[in-house]
Amino acid sequence: MNRTIKVCIGILITLFIGVFAFFTAATLAQTTPGLDVTLSPTVIELLANPGDSIHQTFRIRNNTSSPVDLTISLDKLTVQNGQVTPTNFQPGDSSSSWITFDKNTLSARPKEWTDIPFSVDLPKTAAFGYYYAIRIGPANSSQKANTPSAKLLGQVILPVLINVRSPGAKAELKIVNFSTPSLVEYLPATFSVAIKNTGNVYIKPRGNIFVQTSANHDIATLDVNPSLGVVLPGGTRTFTSDWKDGFFVREVVTEDDGTIKKDASGNPITHLTINWDKLTHFRIGKYSATVIVAYDNGKRDVPLEATTTFWVFPYKLIGGTLVGLIVLFFVGRFIIQWYIRREVNKYKTQG
Repeated sequence: MNRTIKVCIGILITLFIGVFAFFTAATLAQTTPGLDVTLSPTVIELLANPGDSIHQTFRIRNNTSSPVDLTISLDKLTVQNGQVTPTNFQPGDSSSSWITFDKNTLSARPKEWTDIPFSVDLPKTAAFGYYYAIRIGPANSSQKANTPSAKLLGQVILPVLINVRSPGAKAELKIVNFSTPSLVEYLPATFSVAIKNTGNVYIKPRGNIFVQTSANHDIATLDVNPSLGVVLPGGTRTFTSDWKDGFFVREVVTEDDGTIKKDASGNPITHLTINWDKLTHFRIGKYSATVIVAYDNGKRDVPLEATTTFWVFPYKLIGGTLVGLIVLFFVGRFIIQWYIRREVNKYKTQG
């Protein structure tokens, strides 16, 4: 009988190993080259009065080992279909002359920082918000990007956001979507909060997501917009937060330099991680999440709230385990019946 038990345990272990091996994957990494420079700061935010003259400086570092000749130009940040996009100034747009640079070309020395001074001269008629994109790119490049990506077509973009004090300023946000996939096999559960600016000045929302069990017990608190990103007037910005405090967690695979590995379709490659120190955090069942976001409307903090529900259910693991147990049951039953028949026949033979 001991032999039978050992055989059963061996089969069960083999099945579990097969189940976990089924969850892993690998592929080649893909990387995207770009202009190797660093900007400081990455966003310039200014609060001014009509008629103000402001002098500012940003810095750029050439991270390569060779000098790089760069050009500086100015575009306008506009909202198109809810998304922020750098665009050319329209003819007759006087705001194109409000920002001027001491020089529009420079030679960035290798491994060094270079200061770039510029001036902002606002007319007395200025009001509400004005948003610019300072473009820095190679002097020999004629390409121009149409999106605010930090590294695209050999250019980097520095947003300049100016709010001008005015009696008619309106700071107003609303949550247009708060969601996560309705079924999550393993953590992380990624929450998306889409916030629209329905006012006429840019706003920095902030807040938290509270995750609860079906019994309304708080088990996680996540930050929303921890980097204090802004939402421009007329624009919609989506902030994401990951809940990954669990026993089983699917993590992205990275290269030695921190680059995320991707498959042939451009999707991040992940692998299943078991956090043995969080054995009590085995997540399964129905959960709810509530987001509370606040913003300053110039008079007080205004709260916004939304709720969603979702399930965490490791269906492949549970399904594989059930299949393994069913197979183990029938194999064990067969072995036990065979063992009993053998003992009975042995008894009859001895009798």
